[in-house]
Amino acid sequence: MKTILVQASRWFMVAVVFTQWGYSQPKPDYELKEVVVTANRVPTSFSEVTRNVSIIRRDEIEASHIQSVQDLLEYALGVDVKQRGPLGIQADVSIRGGTFEQTLILVDGVKMSDPQTGHHNMNLPLTVDDIERIEVLQGHGSRLYGPNALGGVINIITRKSTEKRAVLRAITGEYGLSEQRVSLSYPIGVVRNTLSVAKKKSDGYRANTDFKMSTLSYGFSVPVRSKLVDFSLRFIDKAFGANGFYSSLFPNQWEQTKTTLMTVRTAWSNRRFSFSPRFYWRRNNDYFILDKERPEWYQNTHVTDSYGFEFQSLLTTRLGSTALGGEIGNEGIESTNLGNHVRTKGGLFIEQQFDRNRILKVVLGASAYYYSDWGWKIWPGMDIGVRLTEKMRVYGSVGQSFRVPTYTELYYRSPANLGNPNLKPEEAWTYEAGLIRTGEMFQGDLSLFRREGTQLIDWVRTNDTLAWEAHNIATVNTNGASIRMGFNPRGMIKRFPVSLIRVSYAYLDSDKRTGGIESKYVLTQLRHQFILEFEYLFFPRLKQNWKFRYEERSGYKGHYLVDTRVVWTYKNSEAFLGVTNLFDTIYSEVGSVPLPGRWIVAGLSFNLFPVNR
Repeated sequence: MKTILVQASRWFMVAVVFTQWGYSQPKPDYELKEVVVTANRVPTSFSEVTRNVSIIRRDEIEASHIQSVQDLLEYALGVDVKQRGPLGIQADVSIRGGTFEQTLILVDGVKMSDPQTGHHNMNLPLTVDDIERIEVLQGHGSRLYGPNALGGVINIITRKSTEKRAVLRAITGEYGLSEQRVSLSYPIGVVRNTLSVAKKKSDGYRANTDFKMSTLSYGFSVPVRSKLVDFSLRFIDKAFGANGFYSSLFPNQWEQTKTTLMTVRTAWSNRRFSFSPRFYWRRNNDYFILDKERPEWYQNTHVTDSYGFEFQSLLTTRLGSTALGGEIGNEGIESTNLGNHVRTKGGLFIEQQFDRNRILKVVLGASAYYYSDWGWKIWPGMDIGVRLTEKMRVYGSVGQSFRVPTYTELYYRSPANLGNPNLKPEEAWTYEAGLIRTGEMFQGDLSLFRREGTQLIDWVRTNDTLAWEAHNIATVNTNGASIRMGFNPRGMIKRFPVSLIRVSYAYLDSDKRTGGIESKYVLTQLRHQFILEFEYLFFPRLKQNWKFRYEERSGYKGHYLVDTRVVWTYKNSEAFLGVTNLFDTIYSEVGSVPLPGRWIVAGLSFNLFPVNR
């Protein structure tokens, strides 16, 4: 610990010295752009939201030069990313101490939940170049989005630029890392076209961790009778060595996943009413080999399909804004291990938002959701916000949420583990209160919450000679607090070289009860999470950002991680040099799977359509 602090202080002093060289250079004014977020069914400005929501904006994504969504989320407070491999190979993402199955992942509002297992929820068929922003909603989300939003919701909003853009990127690094990306946006007449193609590979940072990844994404928007119709088709193929991913006894595990996502949507509106329907289809192929040296010995093939129709309408009256919508669809699996199954799902939701003179805001809502295996049930929620000043408000929220069992939990069978077809959905009540402060120079928030989970699915046994079996037996109560502060020095001193300082901390405490029966899984949530970020200019075209992270899990020793990027820009080109895990910390996020030590990466990008810098 002392060695790390000494080294960090030396790097900081070097940064301060270089910073002074660029102190007198003119800097652009800071502008805080207002965005409309999806924390409510009624579109709400970020400065008016009455929930705990954080946003990773496009400018932050570009400044970070991070190559995967998973790595971006590592620095989102309250989000726990448990990676088995680097650069988006496989990661389980949870919010506020929940499990990875209890977090709903969306792409433009479309559910990415895989009915086989939550391990595939982050098989995202897009690149970071496709992303406009990422919204993280912490707390209950079932009244908004239905199933699997028990701990929170992560919504990835894709870019829909009307301008010409053609960006070429090349990235290289240690361990044979190589990546090439092309991102295009080009209108042809009235049709707006977007296309991105990416290939990434590495020899691996240890035995059997090599990987290859290919991504293809295409979309277009076209006006039809004064309505805009959007179509997108996205695909990702990942093949990777899975050393210790699922069992430390078999280091030669290997896996390949292919994920396809197709959406078609439109919208029309007038001054008081809007209506937006959407069709979607998601397919995930999973091919797993326990020992790639003898693949015929044990292998599994799974194919899951989720498809459906959704709609949302919005009516604005003197009473406020009313949102009404619903969805209907199917999800199924064809599997060599789990069998073939199909279930129908669907639901309705309603939300009423009252806003009295921008001082008091009340949001009431509920969803009634149906699964063919479990029937109907209603999931209510309520939010209240009070504006104290123009930039400060307090809020309170309460809601019930649920998570349906995966096909693995229902039907998996092996000598050591048995699924249970009689499982019921998990349930939880979440209570939260908080304070939010917005502004161009200083932003921050403070929140306190409690989640009471019941009927949670756990793998248990009564005798060590028996197989582990899935049951609705666990009860987990989680209490937590978080605080975030962001400061923009240029809001006070326009020529100040530091453009961003952000510090945040989250604490969690959970207790788990299984009625005295032996449990296979213990709580390994992040008890302490501390994040510090800052960015500054050396010279007008040369900047550096730093990200410090401390994490301590229940039952694990805490660890420190430091990442840094130096970025140089000139007209329509940009180059960067980055180091992740600068001090070569030895750590893991899942079981005994070690993650990479220090990793040096460099990249170059070129925009064929020059932009003013």
